Amino acid sequence: MTLLVGARVLDPDTGETSRADVRLDGDRITEVGPGLDGDGRVDCAGGLLIPGLIDCHVHVAFPRPEPLPRSARVLEAVPVLRKLLARGITTVRDAWGADAGMRHALREGWITGPDLLISLRQLSPTGGLGDSWEPPAGAVDHFGDPSLPDPLYDGPDAARAAVRRMVRAGADWIKVGASGAMRAVRAGVDVRPTDEELVALVDEARRCGRDVLAHAHTSVAVVSAARAGVRSVEHGTFLDDEAVAALGNAWYVPTLVPNHDGEFAADHRRSVRLAAEAGVRIAAGSDLAPRPMST
Repeated sequence: MTLLVGARVLDPDTGETSRADVRLDGDRITEVGPGLDGDGRVDCAGGLLIPGLIDCHVHVAFPRPEPLPRSARVLEAVPVLRKLLARGITTVRDAWGADAGMRHALREGWITGPDLLISLRQLSPTGGLGDSWEPPAGAVDHFGDPSLPDPLYDGPDAARAAVRRMVRAGADWIKVGASGAMRAVRAGVDVRPTDEELVALVDEARRCGRDVLAHAHTSVAVVSAARAGVRSVEHGTFLDDEAVAALGNAWYVPTLVPNHDGEFAADHRRSVRLAAEAGVRIAAGSDLAPRPMST
């Protein structure tokens, strides 16, 4: 048994810190309190010990821009996961890109990293955020990986089937694109799911024991997703009073990456302030993708 002594320890329930010892058995914390016994002592005087952090929105594995074998995407995630853990993040929710094999490798100890919750792909209607389409070539699957199923649906029944495909492939969460990407919002070509599709998708996820996170930049998308019953709304760049009111039963994950969408940074900050002042529950999510993390 090893003791960490002399540091102040944060109680996340109260936000208060107090001086306490932390007993370790191997890589596990077994007890926290004053005056503990242990075989070895590590002097942490002047330090602050906090529980592991949770990042509710990451992407540890994206398809690479160059044509490489599937293994490149997987292997790139290994140092990303290791660096996340080294920074004190012990649980991450991957908002699409990671598959069940990565989660399995972490649980088996083949690679080092935080606990990984996966959503596989971003569900969307044809023409929406999850639809990879390039005008010269048509439909393009940048993954080409059977462990990441087809995310497209059109109509409520097809939305239910898409949820089932993700659950079958091991998804912990279901990710839906309730709005397009920022470039689509800018261009005025924001293809969104219908309210009926969203309701069916959320209902099917619940039947399968899963919650839904919704990518939503615009207020109209936030309102639709929240009213459909999603558990969390991601980004929420352009919130208004109606959207904030709709978020009463959902979490808001604003994904405040410093280098993202500088053009709309002021709008995003205003949305966060509006939500905080209204008492909306806000969770931390970075939206960090693997390219910056792997350098």
